[in-house]
Amino acid sequence: MVTRHRFILIGLCVVSVALVIAAPAHAQSAAVLDDIVTQFQSRAAGWESALRSFALNTFRILAAIELA
Repeated sequence: MVTRHRFILIGLCVVSVALVIAAPAHAQSAAVLDDIVTQFQSRAAGWESALRSFALNTFRILAAIELA
């Protein structure tokens, strides 16, 4: 019976420590996600011109093949 109570007490301690550690991480997650989105948007702006050029060239080649 003593080992069962000890097991429950250790389990509760582990859960409470996990909750204390997870609370600040949860509060910061919104700022981290906003930073990730901002970084992606700024880097994607640089890719857009290169990808648009590639896509238009590919379209022209396929249109020429279709009409030939």
